[in-house]
Amino acid sequence: MDLLSYRNISKRYDDGTFALNNINLDLNAGEFCVVLGHSGAGKSTLLKTANGLLAHSSGEIIVDGETLISTNLPRICRKVSMIHQEYNLSGRSSVATNVMSGALTDVNFFMAQLGWFPKKIRRKCCELLELVGLEEKHLHRRAKSLSGGQQQRVGIARSLILNPKIILADEPIASLD
Repeated sequence: MDLLSYRNISKRYDDGTFALNNINLDLNAGEFCVVLGHSGAGKSTLLKTANGLLAHSSGEIIVDGETLISTNLPRICRKVSMIHQEYNLSGRSSVATNVMSGALTDVNFFMAQLGWFPKKIRRKCCELLELVGLEEKHLHRRAKSLSGGQQQRVGIARSLILNPKIILADEPIASLD
C-alpha cells in the first residue's frame, strides 16, 4: 500500500495562478523522493498540501490509506511531519519548548502552554537534540540566539518528536554547518 499518494492534485490561487496542476505521485514506506525544480515551481506547495498546511484546490491526497480531509487532519498530522525551509521556530521560546511543540497534537494544549510537557516528551526532546548534535547546554537558550544551522537542527528534532511515518523536508540542510 502507498504511504502517500497525490491524485490529480491542483492548487490554484485566487488570482488564477496554478502552483500545482494535476499532480499524481505515489510513495511507498521506506522510499526517499526528491522533487527538483526552479524557484516558484511549486515544490514547497506540494509538501505543504500533504500535511494540511495548505489546502489543495482539487484532487485527493491519501496518507497511510486515509484520504486527507478537514475532519481527520489532526490524526493525519501526527503521521506527517515537516522540516521547514525557514525553521518556523518561536524565537522567544527555548530550544526545548520549540522541539516539544512538535508533540502538541499528543499533549494537553493548556498544560503545554504553561510549559508542562509529559516526562516521556521531555526525555525524547533531550535524546533528539543529542541526535542532531546540540548539547544539553542549548536546552534553555532562546531559539533566536542560535545560529541558522543550530535553528535548523532544532527544526529537525521537532519534526522527529512523534516518530512520524512521513517526513516532508523543504530544503532541510540548506542552513546546516
